[in-house]
Amino acid sequence: IFYDPDVTIIHHHGKSTSQNPKMYVMLQKNKHFFIQKNYSHIHATIYRYIILVAFDVLRYVWAAIKALLVSGNMDDQSKEKAHKHKLAILWEIFNK
Repeated sequence: IFYDPDVTIIHHHGKSTSQNPKMYVMLQKNKHFFIQKNYSHIHATIYRYIILVAFDVLRYVWAAIKALLVSGNMDDQSKEKAHKHKLAILWEIFNK
């Protein structure tokens, strides 16, 4: 391991997660498992069903509305965002 004081590291806060819908769902699952392991099943259930579902439903609806209002149709980026939140909603509601 070498130390170089001139090196700068840039963190792009969730860029890789936002680019891949499956990684977004995996991140949500991991947050849920972390809460379940370190707090309680009740806390994890509240996080999963109340916070995540509400957040992802709002984000899914917002992505669709924004795309339709701005361009009249959904471009590829808006479709990807909507798909990401749709996958998360399906996991949050149906998977254990």
